[in-house]
Amino acid sequence: MKSRIKSDKLDAIRIAEYACRYSDKKVLYVEPKEENLTLQALLNTRESLIDEVTRMNQRMNESKRFDRAVYDIQKKFFSGVVKMIKKQLTTIEIEIDELLNRNTEMNKTVELLSSIPGIGRQTSLQFIVYTRNFTLFQNAKHLACYAGVAPFPNESGTLIKKARVSQLANKKLKKLLHLAAMASVKAKGDLKEYFRRKVQEGKNKMLVLNNVRNKLVSRMFAVIKRQSKYVSINFETNTCLLT
Repeated sequence: MKSRIKSDKLDAIRIAEYACRYSDKKVLYVEPKEENLTLQALLNTRESLIDEVTRMNQRMNESKRFDRAVYDIQKKFFSGVVKMIKKQLTTIEIEIDELLNRNTEMNKTVELLSSIPGIGRQTSLQFIVYTRNFTLFQNAKHLACYAGVAPFPNESGTLIKKARVSQLANKKLKKLLHLAAMASVKAKGDLKEYFRRKVQEGKNKMLVLNNVRNKLVSRMFAVIKRQSKYVSINFETNTCLLT
């Protein structure tokens, strides 16, 4: 029965009881390595600077179309700022390269992940940060769930609906996987063939695209596990090519 009493002391007791009851399922927190924290800070700073450049460029483009006088003023003061930010972005890329050169494990992971069609450098770096170089997740299914691309059953009694992905996900990784999947189905390769075939069979495009996202996660785990680059298939010659 739910207690009607609410106090800090009682809440603390309830939390302690809950922790003791499920102590066998506890997962101890592990502090990220310094390199991981540094990489995350660099990537977050890079993203913030890119957002600033994008905002200023958008404002100048709008003013150029509708108010030339405002555009001239914005160009006068924004151009120097944009130029300075771009220099800082170059410096950040250099620092990221230096960090990777000092950390052979991260550098190897970027090399392996970037060999997968659709997975670029920035996507690789973000996955390194959020998976702590693929040490936080036991398998591809766990990571797919965390990234919000794993479908879950949606049933209640006799009512059975289509499987749905959970909204409790890392939105940044989900967005990156979506962009990677879009790039994969446009480039030559087995994923493009898979997407085309399933759509022709009448499958929903977004459903197939989500399947592509899951395939990309599986491929990331595969190259990390075997420590070798992704092997693609040439459909014209039906041969395997090491990328």
